[in-house]
Amino acid sequence: MNEHDLRSQVNEFWKASHTLTQWLQGAFALALLRASLEAGILDATSDQRSLTEIASTTGLEIDIVKDVCEGLLQLGILEWTIW
Repeated sequence: MNEHDLRSQVNEFWKASHTLTQWLQGAFALALLRASLEAGILDATSDQRSLTEIASTTGLEIDIVKDVCEGLLQLGILEWTIW
């Protein structure tokens, strides 16, 4: 294999890995969104409640609520930052 072929293979690998990374990020975002909807977290954030209030409303532990809200913030799904 010559240098040109090697560079071409590396480039193709990079493109494929980039595409797979985007798919995985999308799958993660959808899973997090679905879980937050099913658990009632997304609805509870609509009136800018505290994490404690959201945990109480949903019946979830505050650490779980915090992690989910932080994930939603990172994904740009949630823009609420009062807590």
